[in-house]
Amino acid sequence: MQEILIVNGRVHTMSPLGTLPGAAVALRAGRVVGVGPEEAMRRLLGRSVLRVDAQGGSVLPGFTDAHIHLTAFAQRAHQVDLRGVRHLTEALERVRAQVAELPPGAWVLGGGFDLNGWTGEAPTAAALDQVAPEHPVALGSKDGHQVWVNSLALQQAGFGDGAGDLPGGVVERDAAGRPTGILKERAAERVWAAVQEPEPAVLRELVLRAQERLHALGITGVHVPEGAGAFRLLQSLAQAGELALRVTFMLPVQLLEAAVQLGLQDGFGNDLLRLGPLKIFSDGTLGAQTAAMLEPYVGREADGYRGVVTIEPEELHEVVAQATQAGLAVAIHAIGDRANRMALDALEPWVFQSRRRGLRHRIEHAQLVDPKDRVRFGQLGVVASVQPIHGPYDRELVRRHWGPERAQWAHAWRSLRAAGARLAFGSDAPVESPDPLLGVYAALTRRLPHQADEPLEAHEARERLTLHEALEGYTTGAAYASGEERVKGSLEPGKVADLVILSHDLVRLPLEAWGELHVRGTVWNGRMVHQTPDLPVEMDVRVGS
Repeated sequence: MQEILIVNGRVHTMSPLGTLPGAAVALRAGRVVGVGPEEAMRRLLGRSVLRVDAQGGSVLPGFTDAHIHLTAFAQRAHQVDLRGVRHLTEALERVRAQVAELPPGAWVLGGGFDLNGWTGEAPTAAALDQVAPEHPVALGSKDGHQVWVNSLALQQAGFGDGAGDLPGGVVERDAAGRPTGILKERAAERVWAAVQEPEPAVLRELVLRAQERLHALGITGVHVPEGAGAFRLLQSLAQAGELALRVTFMLPVQLLEAAVQLGLQDGFGNDLLRLGPLKIFSDGTLGAQTAAMLEPYVGREADGYRGVVTIEPEELHEVVAQATQAGLAVAIHAIGDRANRMALDALEPWVFQSRRRGLRHRIEHAQLVDPKDRVRFGQLGVVASVQPIHGPYDRELVRRHWGPERAQWAHAWRSLRAAGARLAFGSDAPVESPDPLLGVYAALTRRLPHQADEPLEAHEARERLTLHEALEGYTTGAAYASGEERVKGSLEPGKVADLVILSHDLVRLPLEAWGELHVRGTVWNGRMVHQTPDLPVEMDVRVGS
């Protein structure tokens, strides 16, 4: 394995060593050997070294995306893309183009539509039938919690005209009681269960391409909440030596009984592929208006609509108890304030046993937490696994559906941190871009670059994070969440040689110039897995002993 010396960078060690300008990092045999002055680091290495000049840019531990749907992200690049589509005609044209490339009977898949910005005629099964009469169609929403289907897909998923609603699911219907083609939560899950999976060889190639795209973003680790098929694929890639991401895999709650019978416990595996927490859904999403709320949605006060609880509190308590007793941490999806309270209530009885067994329970998203519940994150040792990029994207929806008072509690990253919560950052890709630099910018500013001129409200300004705190979410925070802080997340001797080289010095980079920032090099396990042409790399060979 090639020894590497990275020089002339501002090194954010994310350790007590702090940030070191003009420092060098020495890597050997897949591990960090040292961080410090260049000549001293050179003496730690052998005669032949790959010397990489960071040219004053920032050098950091490799980023970990603590919540990414890896195979879904891999497949989305080759499906119908409805991101940014705002009206039915454009959506149907994109579906029509995909239909033309597929044989009759093949599923047409895609997603990214957002009904909150939709104008004109609503999406329906009948509309899809016009462009895809011989193909079942399933198009996921941007948030992944609703699906738009045609009549063939409804039939194959078991939703005939007389089919009833599912517990924890919503089937939208017309005045005559027929499904319109929009299904949410567990109803949507039934559709995805009916979809034909891609051939294993095809999915394998798509995931390998996705891995390259993640490397180009500086991502060297991922936490993946997916199903058994995804785990089999990742295991196969690891055995073949093709997996170049450190994966923490979140088993779906449906596999709890199997995991218990096998005696699987949190952390089983190695530093390449390891078992993480059990993934549980407690509610839906803000975009689909299925997030479970303590008080009604704005405009729904008359009927008292408070969203959808996808698992009853009693069942959630039972699942958390069974998992904890079996040595499995849990990761509970909770968007609304009611769902977050439910999750905390279920975790509270197990706080002491969880600490004794080293289990790092998590709440995924934690988008709206009642102020009275924030302190419980710290008290119970619950990780807040959040996605900073959701904050600026959701700000208008928060105001529209939750109102101005509750908007002050949304995406309260600083308040959660101050209450003792450990923050781990992710993207929820393919819901949003997996680019960590966008996530860091959102954590710093509560904005995305194209929103830079929009005014901040007082509560938004209060919830911003510092640069170091934002970087923690993708490095030490993510490592803590998976119980790997002793081997990754910071640049210290003995830790894995995963790191990223940025084009600019983050400390000196003005926010208005953030668009120029990019990843110039990514090192994973001591080898260069991504580099841009403008990154100086040369062999440094010393003669003699």
